[in-house]
Amino acid sequence: MPTQLTVDRIATFLKEFGFGLKSGVDLYAEAEGILPDRKWKLGAIGESWFVGDTVNMGIGQGYISSTPLQLCLSCIFNRYKRKDL
Repeated sequence: MPTQLTVDRIATFLKEFGFGLKSGVDLYAEAEGILPDRKWKLGAIGESWFVGDTVNMGIGQGYISSTPLQLCLSCIFNRYKRKDL
């Protein structure tokens, strides 16, 4: 599935759930986390984006990082429903 998506589509979708953005809660030194895309990787690492990076990102691995608050907000948006594996 991640190979059928592009990093730009994944990043756009995750931004809708608050990933890669500050929460808007008044917290001192709140981090945004990292929601990587082609431009981010080129600037931060000096490499272009590879399909393998998209696959890693599609399963929550790789360069993506989130804050505890972003994960909590994601649970709220998902109405606390968890998918069984």
